[in-house]
Amino acid sequence: MALSSNSIIKVWTTGSDNNSGLFNPLNANMATNLVIVSGGNTSSPVVSSATYVFQTSDIGAWLYIKSGTGWYTGWFQIVAVSGGQATLNAAIGSSCWYPAMCPNTVVGISASATLTGGTWSIDYSQQASAQIAYTDLVIGATTTQFTSSANSVGVNLVGNHVRITGGTGFTTGVYEILSVSGTTATCDRSLGTASSTAGTGNLGGVLASPGAAGTYALSPTILFIKSGTYLITSGTANVSGGCLTVPAPQTDNLMAQVVGYTNIMGDGAPTRPVLQFSGITSATMISGSGGSAFLVENLILDGNNVGTSGASTGGTGLSHSGGNYNPPHVTNCKFQNFNWYALNISQGYLLNCEFYNNYYNSYVGQFEASFCWYHNSKSSGYGIYSYSTSAIVVNRCIFDAMYQALVTTGNNGYPAITVENSLFCNMTSHAIVIGNQYNSVNIGYKIDSCLFVNNGGNDINLSGKTLYGYVTNCASYNATSGSLVGGTRSNNPGTYANFYRAVNHQILTSNPIPNLAAQDYRLSPNSGLKNASWGLIGGLSLVATDVGPIQHADQVSYRGRR
Repeated sequence: MALSSNSIIKVWTTGSDNNSGLFNPLNANMATNLVIVSGGNTSSPVVSSATYVFQTSDIGAWLYIKSGTGWYTGWFQIVAVSGGQATLNAAIGSSCWYPAMCPNTVVGISASATLTGGTWSIDYSQQASAQIAYTDLVIGATTTQFTSSANSVGVNLVGNHVRITGGTGFTTGVYEILSVSGTTATCDRSLGTASSTAGTGNLGGVLASPGAAGTYALSPTILFIKSGTYLITSGTANVSGGCLTVPAPQTDNLMAQVVGYTNIMGDGAPTRPVLQFSGITSATMISGSGGSAFLVENLILDGNNVGTSGASTGGTGLSHSGGNYNPPHVTNCKFQNFNWYALNISQGYLLNCEFYNNYYNSYVGQFEASFCWYHNSKSSGYGIYSYSTSAIVVNRCIFDAMYQALVTTGNNGYPAITVENSLFCNMTSHAIVIGNQYNSVNIGYKIDSCLFVNNGGNDINLSGKTLYGYVTNCASYNATSGSLVGGTRSNNPGTYANFYRAVNHQILTSNPIPNLAAQDYRLSPNSGLKNASWGLIGGLSLVATDVGPIQHADQVSYRGRR
């Protein structure tokens, strides 16, 4: 056997890469005799077990309730122990439900004051230090088994992991405790040579670096990283202090997850953890393995301005190259201070992400971005640069203060490029460049309900050889070199010819965003435009309430739809 892909890994700045760092909530051999002594439907329930006497050393660890009729399942922190019984914190928002993986929204561990038959263990992996530091491990005649005289094995350890660190005859590594019988623990694989003694190791405790977590992550493992700053000091992946390579999925419909949190797993990370390059160049902070699908959520990736702007020494934030069925999904992340690629993916999906002070913010193939904010890029920096013959979708995004916002060099299909409900402002060059370096490739595009303000070149530059598409319901203010340039305007865009159809393309005579310099993107009430949906982007202090495209010329009818 091997480590289970159901295991959950935790990383804290206060942890140690010599800890075990994992717990398996789906272990099949947990004890089934948890009892609610009192207060099961209150914020301070008291529990006991016929086969385990809770210890004061358990305070601070998390009781895990796996199942049982009438039980709320998930993690509840042990806050007191008296007479072998444990008192839990079950106040709203203090615990993590499983499998929902979110803070609890109901008080208690049950709707009943008392209850029996809960399936349980204690998760010792959510604390800075190891729960047990072994120095006397003994491997049994069956080499998957161990005992310890100083720290007797109990049912409370099932689902936890032990990191074997040394001992003659012991194989170092991390092992799951699958089951317990008496004072003997059975692990997922052989620990070494039978009858070996004086083994050393640590049970429990969180890890200290994402790189260390990558050494034994198996998709669809969830890696939870707690808020704090993690310095990436090695360009090597999956080592202590190093970069992270996310494991390949075991099946196409599963993916590994790298998720930031603040206090409780699944809390959405009001304060996100920061992964930051330190003293290294030309590295990739997070990458996929073998084209693996993975989810990255609630993180800040910081290139720390290492290397040279516009050169590969600047390093990359997140990289992925894979097939059509394994795209990464990136949600609620911020990419900042990368001198090379903040994001370099052959395909993927972005939701509610921010890009700040990068050179290539997004260097992509097939790609979709929604509710994203690209702003204040480095000199000659790009927002989204598409290099392939694949589809691009941009929806409800803001691009502010960079060289060019969206550049495509050769996309295939109609409409291969879709840009909707987005704002493009303060470009030093063109906002959108739809180019085509391939005579045989036909580019289709649709640009709808977008606003362009104060761009130094063109709002939309149609420089390709074989373009056809639509520009509808857009508005422009103060485009230095003209709003729509290139191609031939026609009511019937043709194939293999540079034609476009423009419908209701408004040229404004006053700035519709009066506080643009302060990055306040709310529209002036006198702009003649509808208050646009980019006001809903997370992290922006906006109060726009009207979700929808820019107001058309028939304002009265649109107001009637509000």
